[in-house]
Amino acid sequence: MAIVAENRNLVLDYAKAICIVLMVIGHCCAFGQLIFFIYTFHMPCFFFVSGMVLSDQCIENINYGIKRKLYSYYLSFIKCVVIFILLHNFFVYLGLIDCYYSLTDTVIKILRVFILRNNEKLIIPLWFVASLSVVSVMTVIYCSIMCKKRKLNTVSVSMLILFSLLAAYLASNEMVMSVIPMMKIVLLSLSFYAMGYLFRKNDLINSKLIDYGWIMYIVCFIVSLYEKLEFFQVSGVSVLIFFLTGICGSIATLSVCRKLCSLGINNYVVYIGQHTFVIMLFNYLSFRFVNFAYALMSDLTICEAVQCNVLYPNNWLWIVYTLVAVLLPLLISRVFRQIILFVIFRNQCKSA
Repeated sequence: MAIVAENRNLVLDYAKAICIVLMVIGHCCAFGQLIFFIYTFHMPCFFFVSGMVLSDQCIENINYGIKRKLYSYYLSFIKCVVIFILLHNFFVYLGLIDCYYSLTDTVIKILRVFILRNNEKLIIPLWFVASLSVVSVMTVIYCSIMCKKRKLNTVSVSMLILFSLLAAYLASNEMVMSVIPMMKIVLLSLSFYAMGYLFRKNDLINSKLIDYGWIMYIVCFIVSLYEKLEFFQVSGVSVLIFFLTGICGSIATLSVCRKLCSLGINNYVVYIGQHTFVIMLFNYLSFRFVNFAYALMSDLTICEAVQCNVLYPNNWLWIVYTLVAVLLPLLISRVFRQIILFVIFRNQCKSA
């Protein structure tokens, strides 16, 4: 049985925690084979798990489902990117990035955010949220239509997966990529998201497949020896191979997480899994913080250090990057939440 607390499947929180840590490692470590292995499945697993939490209520009530997904993903993306655009020149002043924005640049970039375009260097990882906002709404619409026709079953969802995968294969063409660069990403994301929903719908997380699913990591490892797979780089047949490794890695991760949960729940891991967005948001800023501290202790100039994503990724420093990039955003989030609660409490006291 999957371990559940307060209507949350803690196995999924564990899976998200593992994936977000792997994402951070992938951004700061340069040990080739390790990175090639991680990239075969860590972001597909995020979409897979997101699809697993798609509720039947969202499908049965299409208006509710679309509003919920837009509020959860689209609005979160808009708010965060707009804030970072408004703070862009401040970050330039601090030396974290270069190139000031004029007022016209700022307005244009803010307008582009509403069509899910983000060029802010410090929050590049939010491409995941932008893509998730699209694929979640697409899945809700498709499944709602099938539900009304009483045809929402394994076959209909499988058709969505096959269509999105075939379309992603065709969209990986250089000509298509030059015109609509995000089309392949969205379609490939849709295949993983829908697969996650199908996995949950058939209750496969409680099947024998999950008991021995960890073996599927072997598939990801073997493929990583021959193919360098990454969401933005795959094309042609590699798209299909990437789908295979993404699904195998997702199932293997869920298998490992369920075994870990059966040994006892670690609240710190669960907490990380429940706050992946804030870690993703402050990922690169956390790296700059490490660079700044390293520059103070070495001969590097601060200006050169803080404008790099990572320094010396081939040595032990990647461990520091990983720890800081996970823990610092959690600390910022915690402090910010406490400040909000204090302000609310203070206003309530005044009104009383």
